[in-house]
Amino acid sequence: MPSKRRSDAGSGPALLALLAGADRRSIGRSGEAVQVVLAHPRLFVHLLGATLSGDPVLSMRAADAAEKASRARPGLLTPHARMILSDISSVDQKEVRWHAAQLIGRLSLSPGDVRKALDVLERFTLDESSIVRTFAMQALADIALRHPALRERTAERIVSLARTGTPAMKARGKKLLKLLSAAPAARVQLTFKPLTDRTWKDFETLFGERGACGGCWCMSWRQSRAEYAANKGEKNKRAMRRLVRDARQLGILAYDGRTPVGWCALAPREDFTRLASSRVLRPVDDTPVWSIPCFFLAKGYRRRGLSSEILKGVVAYCNGKGIPVVEAYPIIPYAPDMPAAFAWTGMLSAFLKAGFREERRWSKARPIVRYETAHARPLS
Repeated sequence: MPSKRRSDAGSGPALLALLAGADRRSIGRSGEAVQVVLAHPRLFVHLLGATLSGDPVLSMRAADAAEKASRARPGLLTPHARMILSDISSVDQKEVRWHAAQLIGRLSLSPGDVRKALDVLERFTLDESSIVRTFAMQALADIALRHPALRERTAERIVSLARTGTPAMKARGKKLLKLLSAAPAARVQLTFKPLTDRTWKDFETLFGERGACGGCWCMSWRQSRAEYAANKGEKNKRAMRRLVRDARQLGILAYDGRTPVGWCALAPREDFTRLASSRVLRPVDDTPVWSIPCFFLAKGYRRRGLSSEILKGVVAYCNGKGIPVVEAYPIIPYAPDMPAAFAWTGMLSAFLKAGFREERRWSKARPIVRYETAHARPLS
């Protein structure tokens, strides 16, 4: 008989029986349910499923137990990210939503899921329940602490939420802003992938709603000025998507772990229409070159010396593909705090640090630099 009781305790129905009865003023025996799940992790999915039961008492207590169990063992959440982001976060019960916010803050997220999580949490920040709003703010900060590119944007959102929130939100916001500002810039070990159909979603995530800047979607150099002005925004995005589907060489994405954090356009010079009409960036000679006309780094990764690291990754990629000469068109900054929007072609110092050499300067502030890979022909 003792073995029978132990078997029952480790079953889904027995687990949910601990959460039944009474009303929402009590969490019942959810503490016991947590201990059962920690002893039998396979039962965690039953807690998540119960949050969708439609029974307000069972849903609330299951959400409470799931939150407490995942606080002790966050790895329990990993197989269920989509369920939490899509189903549980949509439950029309505030007690479930405030626990869902806490679960989301602990998830290990893919780049696509980061975007989904931020969308859900932004919706939660508008919730009628101040508790849901508070936990949403906490979850935004938790995600930003793991994804440095999101810290600046998240801090701005927390300032806004705390300014108009309850006293509890103001107090929580103050603590979260202190945590975000004190968090050390994580040492970044970048990896690189070319833009393809497989990495298009990462490109979308990195460029965001604005298409990096002003609806560009990295089409500025690929069109005439008139074409670019007419196509800003969605048309440029569709044009870039067509180029990806045509399997064109377009550029390199840089990743911090699984998060896309940087972009470097890379293609044969003749693919960039704007270069052909530029007086100050006209060809140096007849050498066939591949061009790097622009960069984009996510917020939180700027002014950290990563441009030169990205360039080294791009050079390594070119070496691997047999590309002999890489050319670029950096600027010399007119002020030490020049805005990032004006540095999209890269700084000369970053190229020199990555091993490029200055080749020609048709304009005082716009040098042309080159890197000769192992495949470059030696001068005769």
